[in-house]
Amino acid sequence: MSNAPDSLVIEEVERARSLLAAMVRMRGVPLQDLDQRTGHQRGYFSQILKGRLALRYRHIIEALHGINFEPATFFRLLYPPSNDRLSEADLYRSLSGLTAASASGSRTEGEGDQTTLEPVKGPAARGKSKRGKAKPKKAKGS
Repeated sequence: MSNAPDSLVIEEVERARSLLAAMVRMRGVPLQDLDQRTGHQRGYFSQILKGRLALRYRHIIEALHGINFEPATFFRLLYPPSNDRLSEADLYRSLSGLTAASASGSRTEGEGDQTTLEPVKGPAARGKSKRGKAKPKKAKGS
């Protein structure tokens, strides 16, 4: 059994999911291309990044490989070496700086040219799932 409260685990997984989604968007790689590059069926990474499929360590590594991004850099951004955790705003500023630096450095074919990111909305910010409307309850005796 885990010592960490479930809410902490969920928060950390969502933080990693949010950063991964931002990295994929920053690189300008369409999710269909990411699926193809990683050998998954169409829509697989879309389901992961939307939180409909569990995010696993393997998914992070596959996606980072698919967008040509170093896992060490990803994890340094996710967990900075100092005890001070980056706020979400600071995280996006750091990502923007990395993007600007990579734009001036060497690049591989297919990488995006974006230099800014839009905030990634987590499940709490998005509101309820859009999987369908709730069915009305039947009246008793009908």
